Amino acid sequence: MPALLLLEQELGHIEKMIHRLTELAATEQMERSTAVVNAEYWRRRIGDLLDRANNEVALVEHASALLRAVDELPSMSRKLSRPFPN
Repeated sequence: MPALLLLEQELGHIEKMIHRLTELAATEQMERSTAVVNAEYWRRRIGDLLDRANNEVALVEHASALLRAVDELPSMSRKLSRPFPN
């Protein structure tokens, strides 16, 4: 499978997770969720994908949109009792 297709699939997964986190925040279930709720975690994953995207316009645009979506999420890190490990 071509590398760019794998990157696009991974971005699709991240997009679904961000959507799920938005739903959890809207219903105030963020604290009870077992989902990864640290925004920095998602920023790092998206950044890693951008590093491998070889400036492919569609991937960069998708990743940039996801970074904006992460920035619009409620302050998830404040809801955690401990930060996400590196």
